[in-house]
This record gives sequence, structure tokens and C-alpha cells, in this order.
Amino acid sequence: MKRSSGFTLVEVLLAMLIFMAGVAGIYSLLSTALGMQRAGSDTADLTRRLDELVWQLERDLGQGLHWDEAEARWKDVESAAFGDGFLYSCRFSPEIGNERAGTLVATIAMARTEAGLAGAEPVSYVLTPGLTAADAVRSIRRRKNRP
Repeated sequence: MKRSSGFTLVEVLLAMLIFMAGVAGIYSLLSTALGMQRAGSDTADLTRRLDELVWQLERDLGQGLHWDEAEARWKDVESAAFGDGFLYSCRFSPEIGNERAGTLVATIAMARTEAGLAGAEPVSYVLTPGLTAADAVRSIRRRKNRP
């Protein structure tokens, strides 16, 4: 009796199983990489927005916009939105004994949703009320240009 050459069904199934395990591993790596890329992009976006917000807060503080004269304290921002709907909150902690002109610690939280804002990890910045850097430069230029 002549034996035929070729693969048995068990060998074919085993080869398919090994191939499918490789494909599943590659799919898992790709989905993890995409998730990490998305998280990195979100972090970069948050950082950019946070820098914009800190700049805006410094400008607002320089103009006295968050100061409540009647209560002699800084007004916190409970919830506000950027133009694209990104939300933030800001809590001011002034320097004791020099609340109006001293340094402030601004604790800022940012998120895409109201629920996310409540659970967002806050970031603290030290701000100084007064002229912003751009306003200070304009003021110096005006003084130099006076006769």
C-alpha cells in the first residue's frame, strides 16, 4: 500500500492555531499602542490647555477680575468652559496676611465632562496678582517713549 504525502488534519489545525495566536498577539499590541497614543495625545492637549488657562488667569488676576472687593477674597471658579466645551475649575488659596497682593496658589482641575471634572486630578500653580509679563513690557515701553 502506497502512502500519500501531505499534511494531516491535526497538523493543519495545529498550524492554524499557532497562526491565530500570532495574529491575536499582534492585534493586542496594536490596540494597546493605539490606546497609549490616544492617552498621550489627550495629555498633550490637557497640558496645552492648562498653559493657556494659567496665562489667562494671570492676566485676569492682573486686572483684578477674580477679586471680590466686598468680601475681600479671591473668588473661585467652580466650573467654566473653554470655547470647545472643555471644562475647568479653579480654587485660589492666597498668601496668609497678604491676600490681595500676595502670591496665590491656584488649584486647577480640567476634564471633558462635568462628571470627569469632579474626579479630575488637580494641578497647582503659584500665581502672583499684578501686571502680566506682556503688560509689564508695554508699561516699560511707554515710559521709554515719554519725552
